[in-house]
Amino acid sequence: MFHECFEDLGTSLEAEQVRLLKCEPNYNIWFGDGERFRLSSDLALLKPEIERWEGKDGFERYLSFLQEAHRHYEISVREVLHKNFTSLFNMLRLSFLPHLLELHPFESIYSRASKYFWTERLRRVFTFGSMYMGMSPFDAPGTYSLLQYTELAEGIWYPEGGFHRVRVFVVASGLSSHLADTGHLSQDWSKIRREIPLFNICERSQAIC
Repeated sequence: MFHECFEDLGTSLEAEQVRLLKCEPNYNIWFGDGERFRLSSDLALLKPEIERWEGKDGFERYLSFLQEAHRHYEISVREVLHKNFTSLFNMLRLSFLPHLLELHPFESIYSRASKYFWTERLRRVFTFGSMYMGMSPFDAPGTYSLLQYTELAEGIWYPEGGFHRVRVFVVASGLSSHLADTGHLSQDWSKIRREIPLFNICERSQAIC
């Protein structure tokens, strides 16, 4: 996503000297009884974590869950994220309708996860991400497993120096384009840059289930 954003602005992370650092593990999930689950995009680390709760066949079921989440992600990016929806009729486009049921929009993400994980703990581990969108796993559509997919398949990456660096660049690029279009590109930018607020972002988060 970072790479795509910068490419759309006509540059790259490397050109702007933005370095991404991978968080390993993604984060630790703590349960009420003190048990911990280390969520990682490294399969060698994740496999024993899953098998500890789900047994030897649990990892195979996890891969099936990941395959479904992959479909949700790819279809959503192709048919929704990269498309403009100017009216409700856009939902009826012929390229999208055949894939609608593949997204499991009429089932909850928790019910979908329950088909792959036998334990309550791992059902929680792989569904609580829907709360990022302000929705309970019991209410969020099954499509939302795409959130878990991005973390599990691609990992969690943190911009060195904080997200503020990315934000400043994106805002500055947008202002630059606007000022160029309006003929005000030669104006002093120093005041604009000073007024952009700073944000402190935690490198890693911990979740309690």
